[in-house]
Amino acid sequence: MAKSDDTEIEMRVNEIVSLIIQGEPKRNIVQGCSQKWNVSERQIYTYYSRANEYFKECAKLDRDTELGKAYNQYVDLYKMAKDKKDYNGARQILKDLLETFGYKVNRTELTGKDGTPLIKQVIKFGDKEIEF
Repeated sequence: MAKSDDTEIEMRVNEIVSLIIQGEPKRNIVQGCSQKWNVSERQIYTYYSRANEYFKECAKLDRDTELGKAYNQYVDLYKMAKDKKDYNGARQILKDLLETFGYKVNRTELTGKDGTPLIKQVIKFGDKEIEF
């Protein structure tokens, strides 16, 4: 068997990453890829280990970066909803955005003296609550 070049190895590791993501059992991956690429099962275990290293790297997230991305994704979704005049969707997106950043919107229905419902909205900012 000829030695694989770096590009081919990377393609094989990426394929194993995809199979793992799809939920394929490890044994099936090892046997199937060994036959497909005509390499030893031991070599497939090496590729499998590299795929696991990829997953470990993916898990190393920078909280501020990820929150920044999430914020901008919510802003884009909000703009799209408003452009389509989907105001319920826009409202839900804003609510989800607030919850993502730790702000909770609670709605409580109260009734006034005349029995008609009053809406009280509470927004929590950390330890503080704002009612309106």
